[in-house]
Amino acid sequence: MEAAIAIISRWLHVSAAAVLIGGVFATLLVLPAALKRLDEPRRDAALAGWRRALRRTVHIALAVLLISGTYNTAVVWSVYKSQRALLHALWGTHVLLALLALGSALLSMAGDAARPWHRKWIAATLVLLLATAATASGTKWARDRAQARPTEPARIP
Repeated sequence: MEAAIAIISRWLHVSAAAVLIGGVFATLLVLPAALKRLDEPRRDAALAGWRRALRRTVHIALAVLLISGTYNTAVVWSVYKSQRALLHALWGTHVLLALLALGSALLSMAGDAARPWHRKWIAATLVLLLATAATASGTKWARDRAQARPTEPARIP
């Protein structure tokens, strides 16, 4: 049962990250092209509707990421402790980038109307989310490597 919960939690975490990255990507690169042909009042109305829908999606995805990320960390914490320097650097960077991406996502989705700085914050959010995903894969690689070889206790000369 514990293995099933860990697998489901990992799946939820990766799925929520994919939804979040996809939504931000679509907002930054796909939506402007789709709305280009509309007149300004219809474009503003469509953008406001998109932002409301995306904001709900972002809030749900962020909640899933926080809950599943906390659980996933608790499950493998003993492995992190066995390779403290490498995994702490990777995990710490991952968490820091994730928190920055969370704040950026929430700020860029505030309100229905797009503000002048909206596009820059969405771009920053996308960069932070991609960097977070990159550090997650580095952390997973290092964790798998740490689990594959037995650790020896530190020796003091």
